[in-house]
Amino acid sequence: MKLVLLAALLGIASGAVHSPNHISLAGNLCDPSFQIGGKCINLVTGWGWPTAFITDNAAVSVLGSVGTDDSFHLGNLLVNSLFYYGVLSVAVGLGKQIRSR
Repeated sequence: MKLVLLAALLGIASGAVHSPNHISLAGNLCDPSFQIGGKCINLVTGWGWPTAFITDNAAVSVLGSVGTDDSFHLGNLLVNSLFYYGVLSVAVGLGKQIRSR
């Protein structure tokens, strides 16, 4: 249970890591060559590692900053937590193997 809680905390804490260049659709006030279906294509910042679980909502948010109007992706947060759980499980397993020798 401790590993699950620690992995969840690490997953949430990874929100401090930002990764640029996530594609977002926003508004329609741009050159038509930058539009898909009448919406503008923007490259926005995301937060989280190994996958971003918070991304800028380019239509209403100030680009490059996190706010309440940004997009939160629970599935990506779960992926991050599972990643950290896997890493912690391997580390604990290796530690037990080394101690038993």
